[in-house]
Amino acid sequence: MPYFGDGANLTGVTGAVKNVRVNNLTGVYEYGINQSGWQTALEIPSFTPVSADSRFIIIVTMAVFVRWYGSGNAWGQMKIVDLTDDSYPDGISTNFTTQNDSGSKRFTILDTRGGTTDRHYALQLASGNNSGRPRVQNCRMMVIELDQSV
Repeated sequence: MPYFGDGANLTGVTGAVKNVRVNNLTGVYEYGINQSGWQTALEIPSFTPVSADSRFIIIVTMAVFVRWYGSGNAWGQMKIVDLTDDSYPDGISTNFTTQNDSGSKRFTILDTRGGTTDRHYALQLASGNNSGRPRVQNCRMMVIELDQSV
């Protein structure tokens, strides 16, 4: 069964859930004509894990991911990264393109890296080929911090 709340009631699950962090993008974020490189559209601000045993479930839901600029086979890109060290959560690529992955999206990423290094998860956009520019609309990112030692 899908979960549609803000995650507040998850903290009572036998002590395993340590924190629930949520951020929303209400409206549209377009990768601009004069932008370059990866640009952050939505993020969970930097935080320090509760313990070295913490693991993270990252849930991203968005109403729209499309190309808004470019013609022909032009496409734009999106990825989920940890901005602390510009790495992919759990070291696994999370790249999407408007060519192959347009539309509404919902995906879950499990970050099993341990340690107490700060985390700073972000949804980023970039141009693709032929000046393709992506757009996201009405997004939510939720990070559930679990303690695997419980």
